[in-house]
Amino acid sequence: MTEHVKFSDDGDLLYVRLRDGEVARTDTYGDHRLVDVDADGAVLGAEFIGLVEGIDLQELPDCNAIHDALMAAGVAHHTVKDCSRIRQ
Repeated sequence: MTEHVKFSDDGDLLYVRLRDGEVARTDTYGDHRLVDVDADGAVLGAEFIGLVEGIDLQELPDCNAIHDALMAAGVAHHTVKDCSRIRQ
């Protein structure tokens, strides 16, 4: 697995890569969350826009893996709106 967390230069955009692969589609969750998925439906990564309000993981596919990658990268826990640790 190639977990990677990258912030934009202005700090308002964050991308979490969970694994390598070719993006087949990007699913949108509201105005500020995008999830890249491969042809088999596996989540490759997630993009969060407008970080001032925190990082909302609720209702995202593979949210536990995204949460774990953020914590491993040292993203402050209080900025992450957890997905209730529901195993998916």
